[in-house]
Amino acid sequence: MTPDHPALSGSLCEARDLAAHVRSIALEAVPARQGPFKGSVLNIDLDGVTLEIVHSDPVLLLGQAAEDQSGFLLMLDGKVKWNGASVGGGQVALFGDGCPIAIASRAALNCALVSFNGSEAGGPLPPCERRLWQDRSVPVMQVDGRAHAQLAAFACAAEQISLSNEGIPGHAETLHAQRASFQDEVRNLFAPLQRNVPQRRSRPFLRVQIVRKADDYLQANPARPIYTDELCAALGVSASCLHGAFETTLGISPHRYLKLRRMTMVRAMLLSGSTPWHSVKAAALSHGFWHLGQFAHDYRSLFGESPSETLIRAQ
Repeated sequence: MTPDHPALSGSLCEARDLAAHVRSIALEAVPARQGPFKGSVLNIDLDGVTLEIVHSDPVLLLGQAAEDQSGFLLMLDGKVKWNGASVGGGQVALFGDGCPIAIASRAALNCALVSFNGSEAGGPLPPCERRLWQDRSVPVMQVDGRAHAQLAAFACAAEQISLSNEGIPGHAETLHAQRASFQDEVRNLFAPLQRNVPQRRSRPFLRVQIVRKADDYLQANPARPIYTDELCAALGVSASCLHGAFETTLGISPHRYLKLRRMTMVRAMLLSGSTPWHSVKAAALSHGFWHLGQFAHDYRSLFGESPSETLIRAQ
């Protein structure tokens, strides 16, 4: 994507494709609602400042910010959990410096991600205040409500311009000309710093790291079910600590997340269309689903189609 050409993903039917189209954060995705998935991502590059507009069905996202980027998430409507803290109107969630990220959207996700690259890293804050991006005890900030509403309106207008004029010469220049206005709105968002009261949470990143390590352990051991006792022993945490980390960060139990994640891993293999995943049975057994009848039932409930239908579509 060049700075003059917004990139629109189109309609996305897989949670993993949604994660792949987000450029400011490296993400893994698990659908959080039963049935077919739908989402979209619009990327707009404004000379070192990137605006990404994300719409999605309920989804769980785990990832990590790039080392050379900083930025924030702003909700266009509704609320979302960001590293265990609620983000809604008049608030933003900060990311940067390679920090771990966990996003839990139990309803439709409609948000904008604003990120700053290279020399722009640190964004609109004065140098003395940029430490907020490195303060991992501050996942969410209260910001100027009027500026928040105006920036959300700008994002929605930019999206409409891109959707209604895609492929028409000149519309990219219209967005590019709005860069100064966009940056002013971002500065206004953080201007009343004396009133920006960070929402401090008790050890938020420790909980996110527990969730991330649990996910890593699952991916390293895909061929069998992982139970709580084993996971606690592997991570060196108590059962109550593990449960609290998942409930606070993602809003679901460890057992539920691990099952959803393994289902998503099977689906990714079936969609790859490559050997040795030439049969549903092979894919299911290789990911610890030994009761094939129950697996097929749960798969259809989650994805809105049978595993065999997924495999046929991929061939």
